[in-house]
Amino acid sequence: MKVKNYTVEFSGRTSSYCVGVVDIIDSTKISARLPLEKSAKYYEIFLNVMARVLNRFGGMIVKNVGDSLLFYFPESSKGRRYGFMTCLEGCLAMQDAHNFVCMCAQKEKLPPINYRISCDYGPVMIMDENQSHGIDMIGPL
Repeated sequence: MKVKNYTVEFSGRTSSYCVGVVDIIDSTKISARLPLEKSAKYYEIFLNVMARVLNRFGGMIVKNVGDSLLFYFPESSKGRRYGFMTCLEGCLAMQDAHNFVCMCAQKEKLPPINYRISCDYGPVMIMDENQSHGIDMIGPL
């Protein structure tokens, strides 16, 4: 990507969403001891399982940040009660997927994958960039 062609623009849209991050605990230390192919598989298992779980609950991935996913629940902008329930159910399902994630890692002869999930609800501004078809968010969360 050429830096001189990169631009960011704020859409002026502000909404309140349930926004979260799910990330692997100690992934840098663990992946440093693995061959490159195994390290890639380690991240692949985690990121793909979490993405499938989020998809089931209407969660949208904003971006992948190495060993984590930044996500939000678009429906949470419609009201706190429904938005919180969708977010909570999605996050609990990600937690419930822990044994499955570890089983997938074990099949590949990889160490267990432990992760943490953090969420918050509040106002964010939507940011568009010319080098991406997706969105990004900025806010106090």
